[in-house]
Amino acid sequence: MVAAAQGEDFFGNVEFAVAANGESWKYFEGGFQYYKNPIVEDIFPRRGPAQGIGIVNFYGSGFRADFPNAELGCKIGNSIGHAVFISDTQIRCVVEDIETVAEGERLTAVAALNSYSWSEANDDLGDTGYTFFVPYSISSIFP
Repeated sequence: MVAAAQGEDFFGNVEFAVAANGESWKYFEGGFQYYKNPIVEDIFPRRGPAQGIGIVNFYGSGFRADFPNAELGCKIGNSIGHAVFISDTQIRCVVEDIETVAEGERLTAVAALNSYSWSEANDDLGDTGYTFFVPYSISSIFP
């Protein structure tokens, strides 16, 4: 086995199998992929409806879909969506329904190249952006 290259080329694929008895090996199609998690620096829009098809663009670095079993995903709060690769600095996230929150609260927005190993949240509230989403909804109408 050859060691992975360092830096931006730190990604690859190796054969992967398990055996409960040490004899009957179950090989996983596509093997095991290793790579650096993407970094999400900003999202747009940062506000949107809680229900309906929400589209949120994620901006940062390290987005890729060029390896076996790549399955770009995004998560806003606890709501998981499907992401579409635009470039190594952008993905487009589609979420069907986003949970609602109390006034003044917000939801963390993160991304993954495999739809489960989520990136770190960027909670910088300065000019560089941040990765929090504020859903809105109507809870009542009167009269």
